[in-house]
Amino acid sequence: MGIKIAKAESELHKELEALIEPYFYYKHDEIYGKHWTESWIRPDYIIYPKESLIELGFPAKYFGIEVKSDTLHDGHKKQAIEIVAQAASYMQASYEIKKKKIYLEGVFIYPSIEVLVRGTTDGYGMF
Repeated sequence: MGIKIAKAESELHKELEALIEPYFYYKHDEIYGKHWTESWIRPDYIIYPKESLIELGFPAKYFGIEVKSDTLHDGHKKQAIEIVAQAASYMQASYEIKKKKIYLEGVFIYPSIEVLVRGTTDGYGMF
């Protein structure tokens, strides 16, 4: 059994943007980061919490989001590891936002690894 496409990635982007828009400022596919290996990398999104979320105690930090459209029904552990490694690499890069050098505090994978591997519909993973 191979990989089954659950939803088109464009569909997942719309779904995700509807979820984060009330709470975060975000940039989609616009900000490249310079990895310590000197290569350029780009997460799907870089987000920053809106003031209302910060007032509730959410950290005033930048986070990344990587969107994946494949469901790994047969437990392709290697592919799951590659997705996590990709997310981790985004935290090893520096980005320039508003003329400031920043690093990502963490990277969310959407949908979560659990959803990708097990095919469940709940859960949002963060590396």
